[in-house]
Amino acid sequence: MKRVLAFTLLILLALFPIMTVVADSVSDIVLPLEKGDAGVGVVIVQARLKQLGYLHFSATGKYGDMTVSAVKAYQKRNSLPVTGKVGENTVLSLFSEGSVRAPRSAKINSVFGKGQIASVEHGEMYD
Repeated sequence: MKRVLAFTLLILLALFPIMTVVADSVSDIVLPLEKGDAGVGVVIVQARLKQLGYLHFSATGKYGDMTVSAVKAYQKRNSLPVTGKVGENTVLSLFSEGSVRAPRSAKINSVFGKGQIASVEHGEMYD
């Protein structure tokens, strides 16, 4: 019985969408966020950057080089000081209705699994 309960709980947690956490927790982000940081605040920012097209991998909760690059690209495109750090102005911009999405490119690289990268052309189905 304990196994069934544990399995059911695990399934429910896996199906709980991350954007619900993002919507409820923006005010819980401890600023500034910068390279080397980790935690829920980083997950929230990464999820939003992915939603806007600046990140092409799932949120890891670790603020590394790819997150720095995505933040810099976001800051540049949204006329913010390009620092690679998420401060108050960046987080307010990220979660505003006026956030400018990343430009679409001819190729979209998606990272999934252990460093597996798939390049998919627009309109092309991935097997």
